[in-house]
Amino acid sequence: MYVEQKSVNDLLFAKGEGTKTDMLETQSRLDLSEAQLLEASDNQQTQLAALSTIVGQEVTTLDELAPNFRIAEMPEGGFEAWRKIALEENPDLRAQKFAIEASRQEVTKSRAGHLPRLDFVASYSKADAETINTYNQNTVNRTIGIQLVVPLYSGGSVSASSRQSVAGLEKAKSELQVRTDRILIDLRKQYSSAISSVAKIRALEKAVSSGELLVTATEQSIKGGVRINLDLLNARQQLYSSMRDLAQARYTYLVARMKLRADAGIAGPDDVQEMSSYFR
Repeated sequence: MYVEQKSVNDLLFAKGEGTKTDMLETQSRLDLSEAQLLEASDNQQTQLAALSTIVGQEVTTLDELAPNFRIAEMPEGGFEAWRKIALEENPDLRAQKFAIEASRQEVTKSRAGHLPRLDFVASYSKADAETINTYNQNTVNRTIGIQLVVPLYSGGSVSASSRQSVAGLEKAKSELQVRTDRILIDLRKQYSSAISSVAKIRALEKAVSSGELLVTATEQSIKGGVRINLDLLNARQQLYSSMRDLAQARYTYLVARMKLRADAGIAGPDDVQEMSSYFR
């Protein structure tokens, strides 16, 4: 677009209808656009290399979004429904709850050191003769019984062990709260992103449709001598910007939706399969 605008400015300046300032401004925008194009190309290669590292094989191209993009219905109940699912199904939270239960059992075990202990004991031994007087003789001992141990004083080791176990339990509870807060914050973020992306997608779809009509109308105006090629390029730039923003909004929606299910702990192979249907 700026190349065409530069040509128009040069022609106008040659005929005495343009200014040097317009030419310099257009040249500056052209140089900036070329620099941004190079930067975007380098960034694309970097991202492809990073993706190749993640998937374990070289990635040279990416699939485009399918033209029949659809917006899935969100479950009823709003954010509270997702929050309830996350608190019950998130694997990190479930694992931490098991850690709390293990710590609680460790506290019970430590405190049991003060209580009497009743053990069932049994032993068996066999000895062969090893002297001249007891030559060719052997002895077999078999014992079985019940042993009661009543602790009187253990030097404070039981109390120290109990305090340590209680501290471990409190730490596990604190860790659960930290993980819960972190997951719910991200859950709220992804839920809001998914909801806002839906509204943004619908608005940009209208913008793309309007942009296509503008391009068509500008082409007709050029044929009638009312508009010039620069007007058409401006209309196309507006259309392509809307198409770019629409694609970005769709990608944001898909990522937010998948992360939302992951935070809730219900993401599975079926979700990945469904996600692939959005691409061609």
